[in-house]
Amino acid sequence: MYEWIYAIQKMIDWIDDNAVNNPTLDEMSRVIGYSPYYCSMQFHRIAGMTLKSYIAKRRLCMASLAVRDTDRGITDIALEYGFSSQSALTRAFRKLTEAHRHLTGKTRFLFRYP
Repeated sequence: MYEWIYAIQKMIDWIDDNAVNNPTLDEMSRVIGYSPYYCSMQFHRIAGMTLKSYIAKRRLCMASLAVRDTDRGITDIALEYGFSSQSALTRAFRKLTEAHRHLTGKTRFLFRYP
């Protein structure tokens, strides 16, 4: 079990480093050293979400931080993080914040990152 926790953390670190390069399960499984199916299954079991869902949420978080912390245009940021347009980024952000607001009643600290 503990071996997989370290492997999942290695996958998360790799995703963070490669989020703009459209990471694939095959690439990550080679880094971890297990089959794609086994990596996907263990990630879901330990993280509580699919790898695809995690990557999408992580890209959205990184894009929102770029919007907040830089003077670059939203369209450029959206395209860099894999969204088809500024409106696609806006829709994804709105969908996530509305879901969070529904669960907690607030969105204030949704994208807090150390």
